Amino acid sequence: MRIHGMALLLAAAVTPLACAQGMQLDESTEALQENDGQGEVDEATAVDADTGTDADTEEASTGDKQLQGAATACTPGHGRACYTGLASTRDVGACSGGIEICFSDGSGYGPCEHEVLPAEETCANDIDDDCDGAVNEGCECTPGDTEPCYNGPPGTEGVGICQAGMRTCTEEGTWSPACVGEVQPSLREDLNSPYDDDCTGTPHDSLCEQNGILTCPSGNCMQVPHCSNAGGIVACAFPWECLP
Repeated sequence: MRIHGMALLLAAAVTPLACAQGMQLDESTEALQENDGQGEVDEATAVDADTGTDADTEEASTGDKQLQGAATACTPGHGRACYTGLASTRDVGACSGGIEICFSDGSGYGPCEHEVLPAEETCANDIDDDCDGAVNEGCECTPGDTEPCYNGPPGTEGVGICQAGMRTCTEEGTWSPACVGEVQPSLREDLNSPYDDDCTGTPHDSLCEQNGILTCPSGNCMQVPHCSNAGGIVACAFPWECLP
């Protein structure tokens, strides 16, 4: 009876312990299952955490970058040298290159700014405007310039009353035909003037003076024909007389 009673007591003591252990085992199993499920999620999450985005977002971002890279022709704001004229004229005379800037969207470069292209040659400066290596070709002079001029017979400039004048270069780079201030020889020697009017170097050396007419009211003389008819014979003389 004593042994049987001890067995009953031992069984009673072991049963709660086993139940308790069973409960703990069940709880541990459930927890392990829950932990296993979470472990799979955590592992996936850990992989995505390395990139900072989830897989779908990263794939979309990569696609956008590829599209952007394909559409971009240059770096926005980047500048480079340019010249739209003939290559043979670049850096010749007045011509020089410019700069073109990449658009903000990177789609390409803008117009060539600040370049200087060949222009029509002008005589108003000493610059090779058409960038062909020659300065003021075809120009007689620089507009506004002046120089002495004389259109009288050779050898008469500076003789008697004859003197040179001045001519001015026009805007077209040609000399004006007007020779301002020049004095050319007079067609007749003025008998009433003490000057060498015909610019021969000798005052009062006109034909009038050479034929004895030293003065005339009009200052001019010429040969006046005088003819006679004697017995059918015409005879003419050509004396010098003063003109009225």
